[in-house]
Amino acid sequence: MPCLVTLSQRELHRLEAIQKIRDCRLSVVQAAELLHLSRSQVHRLLQAYDRDGAAGLVSKKRGWPSNRRHTDAFRNHVLDLVRAHYADFGPTLAREKLTNHLLGIPDGSVSNGSQKRGRKPGRRTDFVNDPAVNARREEALARLRATE
Repeated sequence: MPCLVTLSQRELHRLEAIQKIRDCRLSVVQAAELLHLSRSQVHRLLQAYDRDGAAGLVSKKRGWPSNRRHTDAFRNHVLDLVRAHYADFGPTLAREKLTNHLLGIPDGSVSNGSQKRGRKPGRRTDFVNDPAVNARREEALARLRATE
């Protein structure tokens, strides 16, 4: 009896590769390169596909709560504080203000945002409006023009 299996785009891509392996149109090594996995991981996917079909490729973590989530009591306490004191604040400013209540909420907005862009937090990146940088740039261009 067929059942409905919901797959993500990544899982659909894996399913296509596994089916190509089974049809002998793709080798395990080629599939590993295509999926950015190791050869042994592709073999594990093949075993799961043989055992459970397409449902074997579905993430086993789906439907479970995050390990990093806070308790419901803590979440309700924070929401009560925000509603009482910071109702018109945005999430980042409300988080900054909540540190005054000693809740110790982790802040990912500064470090994670800068790491995604490949820079260190606090590094100066506004070189367009920096007069010292512009002066050095102009001097270098003048030297280049003088040598031509």
